Amino acid sequence: MAANLVEGVNAVFKRKQHLPIASVFSATFYRLATLMSKMVFKQVNQMNAGFMHVEHVWKGNGADRDCRLSTRYPPRSYEVGLLNRQCDCGKFQALHYPCVHVIAACAEHSINVEQYVDEVYT
Repeated sequence: MAANLVEGVNAVFKRKQHLPIASVFSATFYRLATLMSKMVFKQVNQMNAGFMHVEHVWKGNGADRDCRLSTRYPPRSYEVGLLNRQCDCGKFQALHYPCVHVIAACAEHSINVEQYVDEVYT
């Protein structure tokens, strides 16, 4: 996330390097204000759609930093540990391939699921 922000700021500076410093500050402020309003709108829409707020995820992971995510499939819920490659269903450990719960947890939290595919399958 920080790298993307830095890349965005650098892109603004590259296009504005011939301008006076006051104009560069104004352009940077305008671009970042526009970006932040878009991101706030996106976050509000995600929260209204039922996605978990990032703060709640960090609180859930706070004790052991194990990156444990939960997926809710009524009537059960499954807990997925991405760092130790575990899922409550057991398929992730047995097959060394992401099960449905891992894929859902990765999709819900914008994580690339391909990194959890074992080298045997590539």
